[in-house]
Amino acid sequence: MSEEKRVRVPREQFMQVWEETVHGLSTGKLQGSGVQIVAQRLGLKPNTVQQRATKYRTTYGIPLSNMPRRGGVKFNHNEALAELQAIRQRLEAAEDSE
Repeated sequence: MSEEKRVRVPREQFMQVWEETVHGLSTGKLQGSGVQIVAQRLGLKPNTVQQRATKYRTTYGIPLSNMPRRGGVKFNHNEALAELQAIRQRLEAAEDSE
């Protein structure tokens, strides 16, 4: 059995830290994984933080803000295809030069 002491975080404190983290990431004042930041600030495990946020949203109907996606970069399909084509061309050119 684990020797770790269970940390109890009141609902209001959890929601406060969650929303502060979302705001900080959105404004660029914070960097990194939002769930990791909340977990560190509250002394919880990241999985616990994610599960609790999901439960608040789905079971209790609490509309917690969504964490911004890491890096804030959207996937660009056309760029990815162009990059793949360039990689293949470099591989073919290297093969031809052998």
